[in-house]
Amino acid sequence: MSLCARVPCTISTTPSFRVLPGARSRCALRVSDLGLIRTSPATAGRAAARQATRHRAERRNRRMADVSRNWQFPETTPQGTHIQRLYIVFEGHLGVARDHAYDRPDGKVTMDDRAFQANLAEIRDDRASGAGALARRCLAILAASAEAAPARNAEYLGAVLRDRAAALAAARPSMAPVPNLIRRWRAALPPAASDLEGLRTAAAETARRVSRDSEAATAQAARLAAGHLYKSLAGHSAPVILTLSWSAVVAQALAALAVSDAEVRVAESRPLNEGARLAEFLAGEGLAVTLITDAQMAQAAARAALGICGADTLLADGTVVNKTGTAPMALALKDAGRPLIAACESFKLTPASVPLTFEEMDGAELGYGEGRPFAVRNVYFEAVPPRLIDAWVTENGVARAPDDLTRLNPLPAPVPD
Repeated sequence: MSLCARVPCTISTTPSFRVLPGARSRCALRVSDLGLIRTSPATAGRAAARQATRHRAERRNRRMADVSRNWQFPETTPQGTHIQRLYIVFEGHLGVARDHAYDRPDGKVTMDDRAFQANLAEIRDDRASGAGALARRCLAILAASAEAAPARNAEYLGAVLRDRAAALAAARPSMAPVPNLIRRWRAALPPAASDLEGLRTAAAETARRVSRDSEAATAQAARLAAGHLYKSLAGHSAPVILTLSWSAVVAQALAALAVSDAEVRVAESRPLNEGARLAEFLAGEGLAVTLITDAQMAQAAARAALGICGADTLLADGTVVNKTGTAPMALALKDAGRPLIAACESFKLTPASVPLTFEEMDGAELGYGEGRPFAVRNVYFEAVPPRLIDAWVTENGVARAPDDLTRLNPLPAPVPD
């Protein structure tokens, strides 16, 4: 069974999609277009549950045939990666988990507090998605809330949306795009609508527009980063490029080099090895790729022509916050006399005065069992100072100094709480 003709997928007794490299979907659904498809019970072997899941999926796919087809995935899921839940495809984002939006007796979908809290937990627990993709999922949740949250009147719905926006903005403190895009959504909202349906429509459509703008920024930043890579590699024969983890901008920029003789060496990015995801994607695009351990960074830097990294947060002074391991890569490149390029979208830019928070995840991800005689720490993010970075690329251009960065990418005016 497939999501649509252009998105190959599989559905198992614990339903999941498998999206092949380079696959693109052109389905655009509103939450109101979909009914509930519940997750299979824990005892997935029961025949009745499997049959019910099949029937619900078939009804869903029949509905999907009637909607417009004008959307593509913002990020590609590499072959072999399973998304362990089916998601409602909401305006181009696998953002609202299908088991987290609930049917009412009249057949309509509701995004009540229970459904919102489940989606909020998904955002907090996500370890694989990039910062931009997570921010767009937050916008999808807000749009779903606008259209389907129970509300008596416009004033009540406005209060619900403000509370949910605040909770989502605080969910990932190391990822500036989440609060930044939510603030853009709030700033772009029209004056408060006096009627409930007017507010629902305005809030949902504004979330979609901000999301589309962010996708366009990702694509343009990748194009400019690819151009800068070509210029930087001019005169190099069979150059080696060093990178790590997963970034949509970096992935798309490097994919543009597939016609060259460049080799990309990708650090695995423990503990969940997002670098392996990037390596698989780039290999599927036709690049020569070598996956290395994080501990090989210094050796790889000495052989590299340059390095490139993404950013989960970009401070106005040029500091980059990214997956742990980026700072050792930057230091190794600097010691080897090789340049480092940081590529990301301008909506990741935040004032330098904002205190940095580095999220720390469960130490069990490192694989050490209980009863160990030592402590374990699993800090996911770290800061790379601007002195270790040679160029910053956003959708607005290439900056070679922090002053150029803020000139090209002015910080937006703050939005009142």
